Amino acid sequence: MPPLSFATVRGAKPALGAPGRSGIMPRRRKHEQGQAQARHGATDVVIKQLTAFLRTMLDSLRDLAPIILVVAFFQLAVLQQPLPNLADLLVGTVLVVLGLTLFIRGLELGLFPFGESMAYAFARKGSVFWLLAFAFALGFGTTIAEPALIAVAEEASEVAADGGMIPNLERERDNYALGLRFTVALSVGF
Repeated sequence: MPPLSFATVRGAKPALGAPGRSGIMPRRRKHEQGQAQARHGATDVVIKQLTAFLRTMLDSLRDLAPIILVVAFFQLAVLQQPLPNLADLLVGTVLVVLGLTLFIRGLELGLFPFGESMAYAFARKGSVFWLLAFAFALGFGTTIAEPALIAVAEEASEVAADGGMIPNLERERDNYALGLRFTVALSVGF
């Protein structure tokens, strides 16, 4: 008599050439293998996303480095003054890098694939007008919403107000900053 196996206990017939082996894997073992594969797949996804996040963070740091160097150069070499509130400056820089990294990752995961599929759809449709209109609107909209441009425009409006180029009123500074943003966005759009 062949030895009892999970398959023979459940009433299955043994496979030919393998007494007592039906070729049917017990459900529990299949479930455990499935869980192991799911864990392995989830680990791969986490590692892939973490690697992409770290790569984006390094890119953000590289993109911000020229700004940091210019500000440090003018503060230390031209004005010959120490950096004020160094601890706050470092914490702020870390937050800017993290914020820019999260912003870019969000765009890469959410908006870029959507925009790319729309661009391909417009190209397949064969309408140059709608493709160019979409490209302009996308360039204009992303430039207007650019956090760095918003910050620079606000700072420029304060400098213009302090220099007497515009009245030092909040409404005037806001209009000046918005005008700068629209100017840059129109030039990027075209």
